[in-house]
This record gives sequence, C-alpha cells and structure tokens, in this order.
Amino acid sequence: MRITIQQSILHDRLSHICKAVNDSPTIPILEGVKIDARGTLTLTGTDMHFSATTTLSDYIEDVPGVTVIPAHKLAEVVAKLPKQEVTIEVKDGAALITCGKKKVTLPALDAEDYPKLDQGDGQLLPLSTEDFVLSIKQTFIAVSTSEQTPQLTGINYYLLHGVLNITATDRHRMARQSIKLEDIKEHINRTIPAKSLLEVAKAAAKGKVDGIDLVIRDSRAYVTAGDYSYSLRLLDGTYPDTSKIVPSGGEHHIIVGREELLNAVELGAKVADGKTLIIKLSVADDELTISAQDEGANMSETLPALYKGEGVKLSLNAKYFIDALKAISSKRVEVYINSAMQPLLIYPEQDRESLHLILPYRTTG
Repeated sequence: MRITIQQSILHDRLSHICKAVNDSPTIPILEGVKIDARGTLTLTGTDMHFSATTTLSDYIEDVPGVTVIPAHKLAEVVAKLPKQEVTIEVKDGAALITCGKKKVTLPALDAEDYPKLDQGDGQLLPLSTEDFVLSIKQTFIAVSTSEQTPQLTGINYYLLHGVLNITATDRHRMARQSIKLEDIKEHINRTIPAKSLLEVAKAAAKGKVDGIDLVIRDSRAYVTAGDYSYSLRLLDGTYPDTSKIVPSGGEHHIIVGREELLNAVELGAKVADGKTLIIKLSVADDELTISAQDEGANMSETLPALYKGEGVKLSLNAKYFIDALKAISSKRVEVYINSAMQPLLIYPEQDRESLHLILPYRTTG
C-alpha cells in the first residue's frame, strides 16, 4: 500500500478516530487504526464497545491496500509533521511515513486480524445536527458517573407515538430533550453510553454536517454524520421510568432572567458549605431570592421575577442548578415549584422540549 495525503486532513481524521481506540487493549490488534485504501480511503478505530469510521476521497492512491498501524502513535507522529503532503508506504510489516525530509517507521499489522464491524440496518431516526448536538448538551450534565449504576451512565432514547425523549438522570436530577418524529411509529427504549455519544456530538458539531442518521437495533446504536459513522454498544438492563418523578404541573410558576439567576446561584455556591453546596430559593410577589450560608458566612440576592402568589421556599444543590442554567441558552427561564419537598422544574422560556429537574434537599430551619 502507498498513499499520499495532506498532513492537516490526516491529522484531523486521526484525532477523531483515536477517540475509539484504547491505549492498552487486551487484544493487540485493537491498538491500531485500520487504513483501507481501495478506491476511497477509510480509517477505522474500535475498542469493540465504540467504533468510529471516516471515509474520504481527497488523497492519492499509488498502490491500493489495507493495513493496521498503531493509532495513537501514528496520530502523535502526524501531529508533529509539517503541513504538507504525507506519504504512507507499507511493505514487509512496516509503515514508512514520509513528509519532506522527515521519515518515521511504524509497525504495520495484518488487517485480516482486525475485527469485522457490522453495519446498522433498522428503523432510521433522522435528526437535525442542531437537535442531536443540543440533546447531548442538555442531558450529559445529568449522567451518573457511578459504575455501581451502569444504566445511569448512559443516555436513554425513548420513542413512542412519534416523540423521541432523550433523558439522563443520576437520581438526584434529570435532564430531558424531546424531539418530534411524527412519521415514525416504532417504539424504542434503549440506552447508549453517554461518553461515546459526547464524542459523536463533538465531531458532528465540528464537522458542520447537515443531519444525523441514527439507527438503534439489537445490541448497538449506529450513527452516521457526514463522512463519519459510529457504532456504539448499548447498555444492558432497564432504564428507570423517569416520567414518574415529573410533576404534571407546578403550583408556583416563576419567570426570571437566566443570566441574573445563574450569577446569583454561582455566588451562593461560593458561600455555601463546600460539601453539600446547599442554597435556598425563595419566591414572593415579583421577586426570587437566592441565599446561602456556612459557618461565619452568608449571602442573599433578590432578583426581579414574574410571579404572583403565596411565598414558597426550598433548598437544593447549587451545582445542579448551575449546570442546568448553563445548558439552557434562552434569555429567561421558567421555574415551576409545587412544594419544598417536590422536584424543581426548569424550562427555557416558552419551550417545553427541554426540561431540567432537580430534587430538593430536606433541611431544617
């Protein structure tokens, strides 16, 4: 095999593919990137849980062939090369990388030993790039990091009656993004590893692709975004029914400036107890107050708000509140409260497709 490609193109593609490659896999061949140059150039990386493939035609193919080269080592080498043409020539189990006067030799493995990756066939869920990227941005903040609850380390895709609910929860908070897919009648309830989805969303946003094709079938999810395609192994088990914790409405409805509220909560987090980060939220006619205290310290800030009704107070985690407000981009947010012990709901103003829910703390005083 002998190919020539611009350094900038190869560097960009390898940086994405390497996200799917483990530095120290138990199976040696999985340390490599598969390079297939037979009419078009295809680069593939996988750890068997997450696979990434990119295809391009902007290269010169002198001698067709297929090989596997250590992915991270190749990426590190290419990153240090000047921005000009790079030639990769494979012969006798070695890959000679040439760029100007620079020459590097890396091992080349037999591609026959590389695992065969299947393609996704099934119900296609067409999503706009904006909707897909936004859904990951909105929900990723609520994903659990505890391996004791593996299902909660993923993002749940629940499709019913033409509405796709994309949800994450760590049992203390929940984030959900809803997308209408009215022409699709299929029912889906599967969970995709969140870290892998985040890498796909980053690539889709950077690549400025026109749309995303998602297929969820059997034990895997398949995503196609422009020149990139991904395969993600689904998480086993049943995702909790989060609809049960969402109140049907809110007795107290408050509209307040998002940036002003965010600044007040961030200030409260600086003053609050460093372990619990508990702040208090209080509402009264036309105002919302954020307060916090710790040993020898306290703060309070009252913001103008659209609200009429009885006063209500509740305590909650400042970090969860900050994460939700940062994920939302609207100028104002709508906050719904039923009682001090029921979940707090946060929506962008006049938008019911994005929801953030935070469970309050039970406190005294």
